[in-house]
Amino acid sequence: YETYAMDGIGFGREKFYGYDESSMRQKMGMPPMHHHRDHHNYNTPNEWMPYDATPLLANLFHGTMSNSLKSVMREGGILSSRELRLRGLSQTTGESAGQEFPRHEVSITRDFNEAFAYHRHSPEFLTEFPVVYGISKSVAPRIRSAGVIEPGELLIPSMGLGQNLLTRLGLRNPDVTHMYVPDAEVHSVTQQLWANRIKGVKVVGFNQIPEPKWHPEPTVQEMLDMGYR
Repeated sequence: YETYAMDGIGFGREKFYGYDESSMRQKMGMPPMHHHRDHHNYNTPNEWMPYDATPLLANLFHGTMSNSLKSVMREGGILSSRELRLRGLSQTTGESAGQEFPRHEVSITRDFNEAFAYHRHSPEFLTEFPVVYGISKSVAPRIRSAGVIEPGELLIPSMGLGQNLLTRLGLRNPDVTHMYVPDAEVHSVTQQLWANRIKGVKVVGFNQIPEPKWHPEPTVQEMLDMGYR
């Protein structure tokens, strides 16, 4: 703490856990027209994605900190702040962790960089590391846009972690399919999933995330023709 101070904990965390946030942001940054469509237009369909998912890269993301892993794995999913408190679980991460009134929905986004930045809303500890959950676009029918309050933010009541009875029967696709963590923590997080009997989640190191193969950007005229302003 004396070395980095509060505003330098992020830098210390990068050094300690071995990742470069600047390089990661550059690799994962949305092209301009995709960013405009995602962040500044409220009529963008929920199912629209700027690239196709791959075995290592999901379409939607939720960012948090590692001190929430224990409760997430025990509950088998990501719950809203309100649901956590109703179940008597302590909320240790997220914007409303220290607030009297909890959130009713979980925030997700198409923008990996935005999801990664959300870990900063949690209490800062040098000994905790960022975690970004990768989420399948199959959740699109269950999400809604936060609108003008938080441009680009999507809201969902809850998400299951990995496979469950419905996914094994083929009646539903998994919600959370990936977890992105510092490379040095991949083995530890994988073991935690095994210990909690959670299957169907691939743990990927920050340095192993592939660059998205972006869909072609629309022209300004094409955006206008689609009703965007």
